[in-house]
Amino acid sequence: MNNEILKIDVDTRYKDPFSIRKKLINNSTSVEWYLLGLESHKLQRMGVIDKLVIEDLMRTKIDFHNFQMATALRVLNEMHGLALLADEVGLGKTIETGLILKELLVRDRIRSILICCPASLVTQWKDEMLQKFGERFLSPEDDSFPGYIKTDKLVCSIAKLSHNIKAIASREWDMIVVDEAHLLANPSSKRRQAVAAISKRHMLLLTATPLQNKLTDLYSLIDLLYPGLLGSLNAFLRVYAKDYPKGRVLREDTAPQLRSHLTRVMCRTRREESGIPFVQRHVQTCPIKGYEIEYKLIDEVTGHMAKIYGGEQEGQRRYLLLREVMSLQQSLSSSPRALIVALENRSLKHPNERRELVPLIELAKSIKTPSKSQLLLQILDGIPNDQAIIFTLRRETAYYLETILKEKDKKVALYLGVGSGKSSRQKRDEVIREFRAARIQYIIATDAAAEGLNLQNCNILVNFDLHWNPMKIEQRIGRVHRFGQEREVTVFNLALEDTIDEYVINILFKKLRLFQEAIGGLEVVLGELKSGDEDLEELIMEIVLRSKNKVDIKKQLMELAKDAEKAAEKQILAKQFTKGVLG
Repeated sequence: MNNEILKIDVDTRYKDPFSIRKKLINNSTSVEWYLLGLESHKLQRMGVIDKLVIEDLMRTKIDFHNFQMATALRVLNEMHGLALLADEVGLGKTIETGLILKELLVRDRIRSILICCPASLVTQWKDEMLQKFGERFLSPEDDSFPGYIKTDKLVCSIAKLSHNIKAIASREWDMIVVDEAHLLANPSSKRRQAVAAISKRHMLLLTATPLQNKLTDLYSLIDLLYPGLLGSLNAFLRVYAKDYPKGRVLREDTAPQLRSHLTRVMCRTRREESGIPFVQRHVQTCPIKGYEIEYKLIDEVTGHMAKIYGGEQEGQRRYLLLREVMSLQQSLSSSPRALIVALENRSLKHPNERRELVPLIELAKSIKTPSKSQLLLQILDGIPNDQAIIFTLRRETAYYLETILKEKDKKVALYLGVGSGKSSRQKRDEVIREFRAARIQYIIATDAAAEGLNLQNCNILVNFDLHWNPMKIEQRIGRVHRFGQEREVTVFNLALEDTIDEYVINILFKKLRLFQEAIGGLEVVLGELKSGDEDLEELIMEIVLRSKNKVDIKKQLMELAKDAEKAAEKQILAKQFTKGVLG
C-alpha cells in the first residue's frame, strides 16, 4: 500500500478591500461594530418570505385567518423578528406568535425560545404550542426541567423571570416572547429590567392595550424593542404630547410622524378589520334593594374613609392614602366578609384607629346573608343548565360564594390565582380542564383569571362586584367574548340599589359604552377624563370622599359622565388616538 501523504496547496489568502484587518489591529474601529455589520448583512441575505413553509401543514391543524398570516409574514420580512403585536382582545395574538416561531424553527433561524407570561398562562402557552404547533416547551415547575441553561424551549412566569434573572440571563436566547407586555411599561420595574437584561436576537411583545394610561406606555414598549428609535423620553413627549410632560393627549400635527415610526415595529388589527364575525354580547345590570343594615355599614365605612383621607394631603402622602381607601372601598363593595378582613388588617396596621374600626367590624359580622349573594342565586336558578364564570375582587368573597353554591349542590370551583408554586398551578389548571369538560358548572374567579385565559365554552359571565377601571372589566368579559365563541354572551352586573357601584354602572359606564362592545378607543377616552395624574377610579373615589350626600355623588358623577360622553363621541367620530397613533 502506498503510504505517501498527498499534499494539496490551499490558498489561505482572503480579500480585504476595506482594510478591516488593519483597522481592527490598530483599534481604530471596534469589533462590536463589525459584528453588528455582519449581522445586518446576514439579515439582508435571508431574503423575502413570500409564503410560510408551514402554511399548508398548519392549515390541517389550526384554523387561522388571513390577517394572522399577513402579520406573521410582516414580522418575518419587515421587522426581522422584533415586533409589538397589539391586536385587539380575542383576535389570536397567540396564533400569530406560534406561526412566527414555527416558521423560524423550521427554517433553522432560531433554536432557543423563552416565553414570559403571567403565571396563570404558563400552562396554556405550553398546551397551545404543543397541541397546535407540535412544539414541546418546559416550565421551571416541570419534573423534567434540567435548568435554564440546558432548556431551549421555556415558558416562564414573569414573576419567576425576575427572581431567576441571573440564571436566565447567563445565556443568549434566539427569541423572547412576552405576553401581556403592558406589564413591562414601567421602566423602573424589576420585570422590565429583567427582560431588558437578557441577551436576545429577536423579541415579540404581545398586548391588546399598549397604551394603558399615557403615551409613555407605548414609548416604553417600543424602546424595549428598539432602544433609541423614538429618541429620549423627554424628546418624545415634547414632540408628541399635547399636554407635555404628562403625555395623556397626542398632538395631531405630529401624529403622522409617530405613525411612520410605529409601522416599523408594531402590528395591530382591530376587530372591524379582521373579517371575523363576533357574536353579540348582552348586558343586564341587576340592582337589588339592600337591607337597612347594609346601607348603614356603607355609610359608616364611607365616613371613616373620608376621615382617613382628609383631603388636605399633597403629593405622595395623598396618593398613598387614596390607594388605601380605594382598597377599603373595593372590599366594602365586594362583601361583608371581605370588608371584615380588610378592617381587621387595618386595625393591626393602624392601632390608633382601632376604637373606630371595632364597631365597624362587628356591624359587618352581623350581616349573615348579603343581598347580592341572594341575587346571585336567583340569577343562576334562572339559567340552571348553563355554565358561568363569576368574578369577584376579593378571595374572602370567593370563599363565601363557593360555600353558598355548594350548599345548593352546585358543582363549583375556585380560580384565585394565588400561589406560584407547582401545586398551586396544577390545581388551577385542573379547574380549567374540568370546566372545559363541563364537569364543573361554575368557576368563581378573582381577576387573576382575567389575564389571557380562553373560556369560550362558557357564555355567561357574572360580575359579582366591579372594578371602577373599565379596562379591568373588559379584561374579564374578554375571557368569554372572544374569537372562537359561537354563542351570544350574557354579562350580569350585580349591585346594591342606590350605592356608588350602581351609580358608576348606570351613569358613567353607560356613557362610556363600556358594555356594548369590546374596547377600541376607550383607553384614549379614559385618558381625556384624567385630572392631572389621577386615574378614573381615583377620580370616582375622590367624588365619594368629598361629597356630602348621595345626591351630591350623583351630580358629580353625571358631570364626569358628560365629559365621558363628549370624549367617547369625539373618538367615535375621529378615532384620533387609536387610528392616528396605533394605526
